[in-house]
Amino acid sequence: LPDDINLYISHLARLGKYFYINEMTTSDYAPGSPYWFLHDYHALFENNNCRLVKKGIFADENETWYLFAKMNVEAQFIDNVI
Repeated sequence: LPDDINLYISHLARLGKYFYINEMTTSDYAPGSPYWFLHDYHALFENNNCRLVKKGIFADENETWYLFAKMNVEAQFIDNVI
């Protein structure tokens, strides 16, 4: 599971241009949660030729989301994605 995340990110990074992540992060952490794993998505995606292009928090649910893109993808459409 958590140890395999780098392998999964590397496979995903070969498949697409944009990557939307909406998973538990430090802003969502609930102590004692058996399903919560801390991942450094910035580093994971940067290591796979991607960059963070947009991020936010859903206020109603206090959920953090990230949008990453391949380094060679133009950012012209990013504002319309979310």
